[in-house]
Amino acid sequence: MTKEQKRIYLDLWMSFHPYKKPSQSDYYYLDLCNRIRKIIDSPDHEELISLLTEEQKEDFCCFLVCYLEDIISETGMWQAFTNMHFELYGKFLPFFNPEKYYQDEINPEDVLFLVWYYISTALYHETVFLPVSKELSVLGNEIFELLDSAYEHAPENTRLREFLEISPGEEDFFRIREKIEYIIMNSYLFHFNMRDYFIEIADKINEEGEDFVRNRLPAYMYELKNSYAISGIYPLLALRG
Repeated sequence: MTKEQKRIYLDLWMSFHPYKKPSQSDYYYLDLCNRIRKIIDSPDHEELISLLTEEQKEDFCCFLVCYLEDIISETGMWQAFTNMHFELYGKFLPFFNPEKYYQDEINPEDVLFLVWYYISTALYHETVFLPVSKELSVLGNEIFELLDSAYEHAPENTRLREFLEISPGEEDFFRIREKIEYIIMNSYLFHFNMRDYFIEIADKINEEGEDFVRNRLPAYMYELKNSYAISGIYPLLALRG
């Protein structure tokens, strides 16, 4: 008897997006998240995936599907990273240097890197993974095959692309900051920042006590989020928002 598959629900998928009401494309990508969940729950990957918590497993599936959504919708987040990596190092990706790399399509090496990046970041305090380890490669290639099969008919998310667009000559700091905050706090590439943000808030509450919660918590949360969005330095080329 096989165990019942644990499902990923819409509210989690929507947490990776800057709007609350789902579009039709969101239901398509949610289904794809659950298909990836089926892959990672396979006994073939148990030794690796068992290191993640249940929450991390669910986020991992959304994280990988967001990459496909990014490429299909031409939002440019992944391309911004690979373009700058090329400018700095003469190749599009860390660790991998494929003979053919398609910037406007999905690539197996992208998925292999993203699998390593997510799992390494999630388990940063526990262990170290080689980016070319057999376990990561087998899992990454299986996930790429699924994403590749969806590539031709996956829908664009026009709402996400329109949200991220900036008009030529835009000078409204708060409009631009809103987009930066989404990228740094909620987008898939910087997914872990929101976790760290809430950990810092919880630590501050435990340190300061009830008076802080009553009188200063909202201001502290705003200042901390502003610090994350504008001045924090993060993985993926150590850049600021």
